[in-house]
Amino acid sequence: MIFKEFSQNNLLLKNYFSFSTIILFKRVLQRMFEKELEIEDIRQKFIKKMKNLRQTFRSLDNEEKGFLTGKDFKTILNKYCVFITENELRALVKRYDRDEDGRVSTEEFIQEIEPKSKK
Repeated sequence: MIFKEFSQNNLLLKNYFSFSTIILFKRVLQRMFEKELEIEDIRQKFIKKMKNLRQTFRSLDNEEKGFLTGKDFKTILNKYCVFITENELRALVKRYDRDEDGRVSTEEFIQEIEPKSKK
C-alpha cells in the first residue's frame, strides 16, 4: 500500500522535511486516496444503474446543454453526500475535461466513466 511505502521512506523524508510537514503530506495523500475511492464508488454506481453511458450523461445534464460544468458536478456529488472543496472540484473537472474548455462533453464523460478494468 502507498502509505506503507511512504512510511518506509520516512528516514529519507526526514532529511528534507520537518516532522510536521511529513505528517501534512501523509494527510494530504490519505485525503486524495479517499476521494479517489469515493469517485470510483460513484462511477460503479452509475455503471450498475445505467448500462448506457450516454443515457447516464443525459440524466445528469438536467439543463440539456450537452455538457457538464463544475457546478453540475458539485450538484451531482452533493446528491450522493460527497462534499468537496473548490480546489477538489477544479481538479475533478480537469480530470474529465480532456480538451480543457471548462466543460465536460458527452464523449469526455464516457471516456472517464467507462471502467478501466473489469470488476
